[in-house]
Amino acid sequence: MENEKSRKLNAPVSIAQHVMAALLAFFLMVIFAGQTVVLTGPKGNVSYDIFESDRSRRYEDTVLFNNILGNNISVIARLVAIRSQLETDGVYDREKPVDVTAYVNRGTTLPGYYITAQYTVENLLKWSQNGFDYETRTMTGNDMMRFLAPKTTYTRILNNSVSGGMNSYLNSRIEGNTETIVAYPYEVESGETGLETVGDEGYVFFNDPDYYNDSGENDHSILINRYKTTDGKNIEELVSDWSDYLTLCSNVTEVATDLNRNYDEYNRLMQYYTPENSRLRYYIVRTVGGKREIYTNVSELINTIGNTEVSEYFNGLKRSISYCPYELSYQTNTLIREDTFRSIFKQYSYAYPDQIRVYIGVDMSAAGQKDDFSMGRELSAKYLPSIPLMQLLAVICAVLYVFLGVVRIMNTRGEHRLIDRLPTEILLILWFAVLFVLIYLFYAFVYENSQVISQRSRLLYPACSGVCAFVLNLVFMTGLLAAIRKGRDHNLWTDSILRRICLGVKRMALFAVKHTNIAVSTVLPCIILAAVNIAAYPLFDLTGIAAAVIIDLAAIAMLYTHRIKHREIADGLERINNGETGYKLDTAHMYGENKRLAQAVNSISVGIEDAVRTSMKDERLKTDLITNVSHDIKTPLTSIINYVDLLKREDIGNERAEAYIRILDEKSQRLKQLTEDLVEVSRISSGNIEMSPVSLNLVEFMHQTLGEFSEKFEDNGLIPVFETKAEAVYISADPHYLWRVAENLLSNAAKYAMTGTRLYIDLMIGSADENRPAMASLSFKNVSKEQLHIDPEELTERFIRGDASRTTEGSGLGLSIAQSLTKALGGEMVIDIDGDLFKVTLLFPVI
Repeated sequence: MENEKSRKLNAPVSIAQHVMAALLAFFLMVIFAGQTVVLTGPKGNVSYDIFESDRSRRYEDTVLFNNILGNNISVIARLVAIRSQLETDGVYDREKPVDVTAYVNRGTTLPGYYITAQYTVENLLKWSQNGFDYETRTMTGNDMMRFLAPKTTYTRILNNSVSGGMNSYLNSRIEGNTETIVAYPYEVESGETGLETVGDEGYVFFNDPDYYNDSGENDHSILINRYKTTDGKNIEELVSDWSDYLTLCSNVTEVATDLNRNYDEYNRLMQYYTPENSRLRYYIVRTVGGKREIYTNVSELINTIGNTEVSEYFNGLKRSISYCPYELSYQTNTLIREDTFRSIFKQYSYAYPDQIRVYIGVDMSAAGQKDDFSMGRELSAKYLPSIPLMQLLAVICAVLYVFLGVVRIMNTRGEHRLIDRLPTEILLILWFAVLFVLIYLFYAFVYENSQVISQRSRLLYPACSGVCAFVLNLVFMTGLLAAIRKGRDHNLWTDSILRRICLGVKRMALFAVKHTNIAVSTVLPCIILAAVNIAAYPLFDLTGIAAAVIIDLAAIAMLYTHRIKHREIADGLERINNGETGYKLDTAHMYGENKRLAQAVNSISVGIEDAVRTSMKDERLKTDLITNVSHDIKTPLTSIINYVDLLKREDIGNERAEAYIRILDEKSQRLKQLTEDLVEVSRISSGNIEMSPVSLNLVEFMHQTLGEFSEKFEDNGLIPVFETKAEAVYISADPHYLWRVAENLLSNAAKYAMTGTRLYIDLMIGSADENRPAMASLSFKNVSKEQLHIDPEELTERFIRGDASRTTEGSGLGLSIAQSLTKALGGEMVIDIDGDLFKVTLLFPVI
């Protein structure tokens, strides 16, 4: 029921959204068309932008007006350049001579002596219109020599006073400023006067001699001289070198073609810029070789001599520009900047020397046909006021479009269509393909012809855009909603072809990796990888290389993953070896040998953990037993000691009874010491001690300790010898527990050392290295009264004593307590036995 309601709601919402898309495109194109006008000007149809900021300005102050003016200025600059080529005294001159080489090189510098030909404007125009004909002649070297002139005719510019630089195009146009020289080429180049005679007719050539021999004939293209030069010669009569002939023929054809094109443009622009057809006025005067030339479309200014009348005329126009480079003068009431104006005329620098003065203005009050200025004023006044309304409507349509799109997306959750069954890649390819085709058709048939369509009707192009937007949105939303439904159902990846390919490759890879056979798990993947690369080699294009790279990367990734898992197993073994007996490897993403090895490591970890747990439990039980028994013994022992002490105070008068009391007193005190040692061992083993380390001078500490043991050493016949070269050795240790260590070691020496011997105590400081700091070494050496048939490691075990008969006093816990306390203090205790020599060394870091 809910799905049915969603479908019923979706239909009108869908149509409404498509309509909003069409309206949005329509209004945007109306804004675009309203902000763009196509005006017919001197360059034909030109598109101009209308800026909204121009709404509050006068038309002559708008950006549109100044853009139109700028285009007209560039046309005027070209028109006057063309007029200077075709006119004499402001009138078209068909007999005007044209120096073809100077014309071709008008943008560069001419050589000091150059080869050229002069034709009249009319002959060049006719030649271009009638076409250039060539004939092929088979000539020997002597034929070529006879065809060309015996000498070359050179032209030289006499005076370079005109602006434009040395040997400029303008200098070549000055009447009487050139001279011709007929000479051999090497005479012109080097000034020598010698002659060299070659051939039957005595002609002189300076090309490759082998080219002119009579050993063979060659075909050559010869330009048919349809017209002669101004002095009645053909091209071949002006040169004596074949390369010069070809260059001169090329210059003639290029100049004739260019002049013919300029002549058509000249006629069109001269007609366009008549006062009856255009509101633009121009007046340009230039001085070349002392001769003043005027170009203008204002008839009353043609015969003016001074500049005052011209300035007054253009100042009377609403908008005008005055430019004179040699006076560094630029005056205007337009938005055209001086650098822009100068760059326009710089394009035709060959026609404009420094001695020029330019006046350009617009007479908007003049009557006449519509030109681009009047059309721009009319269209901007028509479309500018409607732009804000169109913008508001476009914003409203955009908001509604987005809102309706969100509604459609929210209501698509209950839908399932035939398109949803397509694989994800097929869906995306079809979607983008259709969108691409529709956009291309819109661009090719609508956008490219927007100006033509807009000329027929200003609303036709927005209407076409709206229809295209309706269809585009229909396709776009269909594909988008299908993708959203797939994403909602988590089917984007599930329905993809790529997933199926990946799963197939994964199954094959896992089969190879999991297989117990070494040939299958190692050799087979290498063979497959090599086969893929070999198969891709003949293609050797982007597809083959991409396929090989993908397979190689997949193999590298698999090998890398395998090595990572192998490293995890090694790290796990190392952690177990370092004491983390409960560490377990994650085998969820392991396969084949790695998984079996990881499971074995986990089994070892479990076994070690059980063994450690059992050992810790036994140790804890043993410690608890010692502690509990010690506490249980201590209570009655205290009573025994107290009663023995009371008996000692009684006057018994029986020597045997007193002897028994002494024995009871000695044995009870020994048993008390044993129980105290057991309790201390229990505390140390369980870590139930608190250290308060301080900076301790080991030299001073040993002097005090030996002083307290002096009487005990005298009673046992020992002579302590303390040797050290340091005045002070500081370590960080708890004085109380360090005293317990020293007490145990000195007491042990007093009990087991041979009477009448020396007890050597040495204190030294070792040097530091990269692995450990400087260490203070405190050693105790004595000679044992009994033979020591025991390993040094066994002496630190609990209840192990130096006398095997165990007749001496002691519990066998002294060295064990000393070693445990030394370790707790951050030090190290080392025991050495060499015959009867017993040595204990304590090592502590020096601070």
